[in-house]
Amino acid sequence: MNIRYANDILLTELARQITNELSSMNEYLRDGNLDGAWLRAHTMGSQIESLKERLNVIKYERKQ
Repeated sequence: MNIRYANDILLTELARQITNELSSMNEYLRDGNLDGAWLRAHTMGSQIESLKERLNVIKYERKQ
């Protein structure tokens, strides 16, 4: 099995950013800060879209 994608810096960075946002969102939820939690969720949505795009690039570029 070839795991070249594990070395993809952009993919790793996006995953790290999403993890950090999730952690922040959980803190806001524990504190009852719904506005802050909403903002974190919104940011995560954008980052998840970027992550999906990167995964598609990796998947389809490497097959060519």
